[in-house]
Amino acid sequence: AAKRRMDAADRKSAADHKKAMDRLEAAEKRMEKFDVQLQATRKLVEAGMRIVLDLKTEVRALTKSQKAFLDSLRRGNGNGRRHA
Repeated sequence: AAKRRMDAADRKSAADHKKAMDRLEAAEKRMEKFDVQLQATRKLVEAGMRIVLDLKTEVRALTKSQKAFLDSLRRGNGNGRRHA
């Protein structure tokens, strides 16, 4: 009877250990998937930041050009005459 109880306890312990290992493997897979997704998100954010910086440069150039154009309209048409 003691041997049977000991065998049953060993089987239960082995089953519990297997469940724990399965849960650990599943958790590791989830972490790996999360890491891959995090890296993809990081790349997207970096690409978005580059686009924003490019747009900032373009907006500054456009603002400067627009200011020059408006100033030229305010000052005259280039032949010395002023517009009202």
